[in-house]
Amino acid sequence: MKQRFEIRFHGMEASRTVELAVREKMETLVLRCADLIACRVEIELQHKQLRHGMPYLVRIDLRLPRHELTVSRLRHDDVDAALWDAFEGICRQLEHVLRAQRSCLGARRLSVARGEAAGLEEEGTSAC
Repeated sequence: MKQRFEIRFHGMEASRTVELAVREKMETLVLRCADLIACRVEIELQHKQLRHGMPYLVRIDLRLPRHELTVSRLRHDDVDAALWDAFEGICRQLEHVLRAQRSCLGARRLSVARGEAAGLEEEGTSAC
C-alpha cells in the first residue's frame, strides 16, 4: 500500500535537518506497520511572547485501516526533544492498536479451530 507523508511547518522556516529527522522517524513507523495509509506531522513554533522560551508544538496524525491516531506535544524549547516525545507517544498508540489487532486475530483463529466461527457468523456477530 502506498503511504502518504506530509510535513508542515508553522510559525518557522522549514528546516532541512528537521525534515530529514521526521522522514527517518516516519520510515520506522512504516516498518512497524505496513498498513499505514497516511502520516502528517505538523511542527509549530508557538508564540514568542510566552514566558518560558519558544516552545514547539508537534502534532502527528496517523491513518490506518479503521483507525486514526493523533498525538500533540507542547512545551519543548528544543524541536528535537518535541519530535522525540511526539513520536514516542504515537509509537505507543500504534503498538496498542497492533496488539489489539493481534489479540483479536488470535481469538478468531481459536474460535475457528474450535468450530465456533460458523455459529457466530450465522448469528450475525463476530468475536472482534
